[in-house]
Order: sequence, then structure tokens, then C-alpha cells
Amino acid sequence: MTLIACLHPHQFRTLIGDVLIVSPEAISDMAVPTRAYIAPEELRRMHLKPTTLRRKVIEISPELIALWSGDYFAARVFAQRATDWFRDAPVNEEALVTFLEAHYRQPVPDFSAIIVPGNNANRISTIGEVYRSSSSFAGEYLVAGRGRTIFKDMVDVMRPEESAPDVAGLRIVNDLTAREIVTGEPLRAAFGGAYEVLYLSPNGFERVDDVMHAFALVKVSTNIHVSHYSFVMRQWYENDQFCVFSQVTETGGSQGLESAGFAIPSILGIKQQSVKTVEFLATRPRYLSIHHLFEIDGKTVPYTLTLKGDSVEEFFNFGGDCQRISFEAKDSYLQSICKTAASIQNSLHSD
Repeated sequence: MTLIACLHPHQFRTLIGDVLIVSPEAISDMAVPTRAYIAPEELRRMHLKPTTLRRKVIEISPELIALWSGDYFAARVFAQRATDWFRDAPVNEEALVTFLEAHYRQPVPDFSAIIVPGNNANRISTIGEVYRSSSSFAGEYLVAGRGRTIFKDMVDVMRPEESAPDVAGLRIVNDLTAREIVTGEPLRAAFGGAYEVLYLSPNGFERVDDVMHAFALVKVSTNIHVSHYSFVMRQWYENDQFCVFSQVTETGGSQGLESAGFAIPSILGIKQQSVKTVEFLATRPRYLSIHHLFEIDGKTVPYTLTLKGDSVEEFFNFGGDCQRISFEAKDSYLQSICKTAASIQNSLHSD
């Protein structure tokens, strides 16, 4: 139950963690932020079913982050121990080794962790089963949890691109989120729901905060037709709580669908009511990551466009209310889609 990963695109330390908790028992009213649908009969056959949502990121300090996978109660014990240990202790390799020797010399059943210091030169520590490898896109990476194989297969074939670590992390999680919506593959593998991205800056680890994920189908023939998914996902933080609002688009609202909010506490936290106002949900996000599935010449090709800061407003106008979101495409976005479609077509014809 989980996907946690530490990667180094262009040597920048970047962390990813999902939020799904699973168990053999089904929760009748359980929903996930992607609003992905699994038929009831299939859900009953699944050994592990979505149960609740919790952060897999433990922010011990700005200079030390841990990611956990596996047994929930073992993770709570680990989080409390690490928080208490490093409350007054220096964050250095010696302190980490002493902590692990004191508490985790012997493996803990069904529990894994990746302990990441806020210095690229310092060694990353692990507990339990953690897979290590490298790829041209992700650099050196560590990954654990049931999403390990899907993550590995994905980053091993991704082409490297000149992008900052926050954008590189969003590219991965946007792709995983799209897979959950289209095929349900992550949920069947017992991970997903939503994802956090953190990256190492000169000031320590920083959260990739205020993100909107959107999803579009682009049909290319003599004309180009873009249709967007019925929901967008707006993600932000409130103290140590991760919040996701699955917001209906105008198209979804006309279909009778409803928006829903998800408050996702840390492993030691308690769920709190969000303090964001409804006006916030109609403003442009800090990041907009749109997953496009191009249908061209009988083939489907995925493409993620991630916009940051003012570039979001260069492509879209935002509006709406607490129930529906409206983001109107500008000519610059449509021109970008046409350019991407032409590039994909040229690539397909040259293969």
C-alpha cells in the first residue's frame, strides 16, 4: 500500500509520496480525489481496498524528511521515534546511524522507509525493502511500496528534459494520476489517490504547494478537438495537513456531478476542517499540470504540460465558484497544442 520515491532529476533531490491507505475491508462510502471508478464486483474481489487517506511524508525537520510504506501502526511508531529523537539532536549522518542502530537494527515486518537528509552529499538511509536504480530522466532513485514496478517502468522510459525538480516531480505524479483516472491501474495495485512532491532547495526541503491537475483528450484529424475531464484536482497545504479539492468543471456540473474536498493529515496528525475560502478555488493556482492524451493516426500518445506562476495566466483565464471551476483556454494554449500535435505526428511518421 503505497508509492514512495526519492529521485534526482538533473542531480536535484526530489521526493514523491502517495496518500492511499488500504485494507482487506471495504469502506462503502470511500472516495478518492481522482474520482476514479472501480465496479463494486471488482472491488469486492480486490484483496486490498481503499480505506482512508494519510500522508506518507514525515517532515521531521526542514533538513530531514522520511517517507514510509507498509504497516500503518509501525509507521506511527517510527514517526514518533524520529520526531522525538531529532527534536534536539543535530541532523547529520552520525545521528542518523545512531538512531537506526538504536531502533531498527532488526527489520520490522511489512514496513519500509526512505530517510532523506537535506544535503545531496549525505547518504540516504533506508529501512526494509527499498529498490535502487537509475534512469536518464530520474537520475539515481530509490522507490518502495506496491507502486514500485509501475514507477520503475515509467521513469525508465521517460525522456530527460530541461526542467526544475518541482516540474519533474509533477510530470511523474500527473502521469500516475491520469492512469488512475483512465485505467484504475494504481488503485488495483493498492496505491494512489493523490501525490505530494517535495524538492531540496538551498533553504531545505520545500513542498510543491498549490497545484492544479487537469486532464484532457485531444483528438487530431483535419481539426484538433480538446475535451477536458469532468474534474480538476486542486492541492495545497495547511500546516502539516495536505488538502485536495476535487472540483467539478463546467462540463461535469452539467452532468450533475458534485465537487468534494479531502483533508489528509500527517501520520501523527488529526484531520482538520480546511480554512481556505471559496474564493480561493476560483483563482489561478501556482502550478497547473495538464495531462493530455493525444489520439493521432490511430495511436494514443500522452503529453504533460506543466505551467508555473505567471505562465499559467498566459495560457488560461480562471473563474467559477465553490462548486464549479472554469478555466478558459487562450489562443496561446491552443497554439501550443497544435504545435505539440504536429511534433507528435512527425515523430510517428519518422519511426
